[in-house]
Amino acid sequence: SDLHIINTVTGSDNHLPKIILEHQSNVDTEEGPTIAFRTKDTDNAHIRDNQILGDIHFTGREDNSDTWNVGASIRGRSTAVWTDSTSPAELAFYTTPADDDGIVQRMTIMESGNVGINNTPPANAKLKVAMDQDDGWVAIFDQDHATGYGVYISGDMTGTDPLLKVESVSTERFRVQ
Repeated sequence: SDLHIINTVTGSDNHLPKIILEHQSNVDTEEGPTIAFRTKDTDNAHIRDNQILGDIHFTGREDNSDTWNVGASIRGRSTAVWTDSTSPAELAFYTTPADDDGIVQRMTIMESGNVGINNTPPANAKLKVAMDQDDGWVAIFDQDHATGYGVYISGDMTGTDPLLKVESVSTERFRVQ
C-alpha cells in the first residue's frame, strides 16, 4: 500500500491548505490508515508513569510575527509504568479560555474509560462533571423531538445504595432507592 500526503487547494478555501492521508489497497480489509506517535527513550527503557506519549496541537499566529499560540491540544499520557503486558494511558483534551494565554485541561478519558470534565475522573463513576462558577448549570439535557424521551436511569442494585442521590452543601436532599 501507498501513503499519499496531498496539499489540495480548492474553490473558496484556496487560502487553507489541507493534508489528506489516503490508504489505498487492493485487498479487502477492515484496517485503515494509522498515525502513530512512538515514544522511545534512548536507553530503550519502558515508558514511565505520567510520561507524555504524544500531543496534537491546534495552533495559529497571534499577529504578523513568528509567534504561534496553542488554542487547543489533545495529549496522550501514561498512567503507570508500562510492562511487557500492560500499557495504561489516558487521553486529555485542552482548550484556551478567551481571557487567558495558556491552555487548560478540560476533559480526561482515563485508562478505565472513566471521564472527567473540568476535573479528575473519579475511580468509582464513569462520568464526573464539575463546575466552579456563580451562575449556570452543570448539565442541561434538551430533547426537542415530540416523540423522544428525557433522561433514563436504570440500575440492578439489590443493596441499600440509592439509584439517584441529590446533595447540596454535603446534605442529602433527595434519594431514589
